[in-house]
Amino acid sequence: STKGEFTDDLIDDLLEKVRAESKEAEAEQLSPVQVAKEILDEGRVEEYISEASGGEYFDRALLKMDYGVSEDESKQIKKYVVREADLDVM
Repeated sequence: STKGEFTDDLIDDLLEKVRAESKEAEAEQLSPVQVAKEILDEGRVEEYISEASGGEYFDRALLKMDYGVSEDESKQIKKYVVREADLDVM
């Protein structure tokens, strides 16, 4: 086998690994409602409440870090948790 074929095989193997890992990550990616329910079920709502000059607010940046959710998903999660936990936050 030539050096080129060897490199191609390596690249193919790497691509397969990356694809498998991203499929796995997608499978582990919870829906916004699942994330919200997990936070509520585990009693972790307080972890996402931060202080600001205007009062307390639900910290979506923490959601993005912890769960890797998008901007839109973080808004959905916030709405769900705030409604379910009856929070008085911004």
